[in-house]
Amino acid sequence: MSPQAPEMCTPASEAVHAQGESQLLGLQALEQSMVRAVGVGFFELSPADFDIYRYAIRLAALEAFVPASAAGSLQDAVKLDQQLLMPLRKVLLGHLNLTQTNGARARQKRLSEYARRVTGALSATRQSVLRQHAQDFSDLELDAELEQKKLVLAAGGGGGAGYVYLGALARLQQDNLVPDYIVGSSIGAFIGALVAKTRNPDYASILEDFKAQSFESAFSLPGKPARYSLPGLMRLHMRDLISVMSDADGRQLRLNDLEIPYDPVVGGVRRLRIRPSGPRKLPRAAGRRTALGTQLSGQIWRLSTLITPSLLDEIVLGRDDLTAQLPVIEAMGFSAAIPGFLHFHPWQREQAGRNILREICRQRDLVALIDGGVVNNVPAQIAWRGVRAGRIGTRNVFYLGFDCFRPQAHRKHAALWPITHMAQLQMPVNRPYFDWLIQFGPTLSPANLIPTAADLDRSWQWGWEQMGLQMPMFTLALSPIERSNLPWVRPSSGRVPRHSKKVSDLAVG
Repeated sequence: MSPQAPEMCTPASEAVHAQGESQLLGLQALEQSMVRAVGVGFFELSPADFDIYRYAIRLAALEAFVPASAAGSLQDAVKLDQQLLMPLRKVLLGHLNLTQTNGARARQKRLSEYARRVTGALSATRQSVLRQHAQDFSDLELDAELEQKKLVLAAGGGGGAGYVYLGALARLQQDNLVPDYIVGSSIGAFIGALVAKTRNPDYASILEDFKAQSFESAFSLPGKPARYSLPGLMRLHMRDLISVMSDADGRQLRLNDLEIPYDPVVGGVRRLRIRPSGPRKLPRAAGRRTALGTQLSGQIWRLSTLITPSLLDEIVLGRDDLTAQLPVIEAMGFSAAIPGFLHFHPWQREQAGRNILREICRQRDLVALIDGGVVNNVPAQIAWRGVRAGRIGTRNVFYLGFDCFRPQAHRKHAALWPITHMAQLQMPVNRPYFDWLIQFGPTLSPANLIPTAADLDRSWQWGWEQMGLQMPMFTLALSPIERSNLPWVRPSSGRVPRHSKKVSDLAVG
């Protein structure tokens, strides 16, 4: 499969694109600022005003969507005439300031009064959109797109620290929240693949799969150099997980077989030479976890001098016809292949996977694939642009980021402080694209790649508790817009038919 020719962009078109992205991010930030302010009681809004503001912001940001009548085909997305949305964007971005007025009562009065102006602009814009696109979608289809957000997860890398994600995801599931799209790097991609296998993940079962892992079932001596992976202290082969990520006939699952859309991020190493270094034997059984952590810390220190951005290519797997056919086990392994430490070569490699890897490297002129966390550790921008490009049909989503690889004061994390600080330098690029970022702590040490059952249970509990603290805000941010609160549905008297409480009363206990 030959690579597609790049689109030609003039400086003027690039400026227009950048301005459009800036406006979309501004609207996204505006909605989440309103949600947070209401959630903590910074100001109060009636449910009707809260829903009108949210609907208006979402319509102003709507570039395209897939109507229900399109039978779910992502190719049938309708692109909206953006000029129709500009007056509403101007009202929202140009005049709505959530912090301008001092005092809760004054803010509440100002926002309630301004809601009438927003309602007028919203109704006019909605009518213009429906009139322009009368042959493309109905009013009910437009409302359905904007009333309910989907959950998108950007899961970051961090080695053994990332096991905390399982408990956090299980806590979300308790409130019927499961990601509709997962983008991950390193351990985030590793766990993300197991979660994406079914629409209703069994997190307890995934935890048991990890408890069953041993050094021998995941690692071995490096052996002879393998194609597509840099040399390392140990070979990552994932013997026992291959059967988990295969179908009933023993065929390895492909990325497009997963029920939840899933895009793992890997790094591509452009043509260079790196000598293998360090011991070529596994640590002895006694104290093996301590020895493993020591070797990992040393290799990551060396990695910081060996790998530079000019040598790396950011690769998102699963978004094109070629990589969508890649076996999931290959994507999991390469996204967790820490350069100089883990040399990835699966226990069994299908010929189809070999052919795809060869073609990826040929197209991009690469010598190897490595841990995705090296190029983009918490890939929110990748997730955001995937959604805007139509990866899951809807554009009305909530972006949740998981970060487990941050500096922590515990002695078991001390050796990795310089590297965790380096990873945090990537965050300013991704931060505008999050709706909410959870930086977990405490976590297991990143070097604890094969934790004990007790460690895994403790990590699960940490994730569960830390996510539990955030649930009131998530419940509010992901709550559906009540159609009866919208001006073209509710009674002309303007009375709110369903709720007498304020939104802040509903949001926090």
